Amino acid sequence: MKLYDDSNSRRGLHALIMLMHIVTVAACVLFLGHIFGSRFSMDGSSMSPQIEDEEVVLINRAVYVIRDPERFEPVLFETENGKRTIKRVIGLPGETVKIVEGVIYINDAPLDLPDYMIPLANSTSSSAGAVTLPGDSYYVLGDNPQFSEDSRSPTIGLIKKKDMIGKPWSVILPIKKARFIP
Repeated sequence: MKLYDDSNSRRGLHALIMLMHIVTVAACVLFLGHIFGSRFSMDGSSMSPQIEDEEVVLINRAVYVIRDPERFEPVLFETENGKRTIKRVIGLPGETVKIVEGVIYINDAPLDLPDYMIPLANSTSSSAGAVTLPGDSYYVLGDNPQFSEDSRSPTIGLIKKKDMIGKPWSVILPIKKARFIP
């Protein structure tokens, strides 16, 4: 006959370990979800066809803590009036950007746009001359520039890195249109 039955204490220890595992996994999922899973619903067609009106995208909020935005990368930012929107980085700090007859020039060299960006129409050719970007500012355009309020507009203007919330990386809703964003 045993004086002490430790099977109950073993079950209790196993239950406690299992509970600790569940809490740890849940904390990791919540943390990663907050960093990489912030959501944003697109309003308008300025990023069409890459991000359509009312599509929901996931935002990587950690990327710009690690590195600076790169040319042609989409970015979610907040304007001075508190509105959040997505545009694509065209001009980097220290560069001079100008638009002449629908052609974007970076430091007087024409910029080759990727296939997913709709070229500027000649009718939207005039910008207010060349703009030299300060050390903390970026020039952004929508993928569909004829319908985009972006750095060409005084209501948006140049974007500071501190106003960038993160990088959109995936469309998640509607589910049938889920995809990664170039």
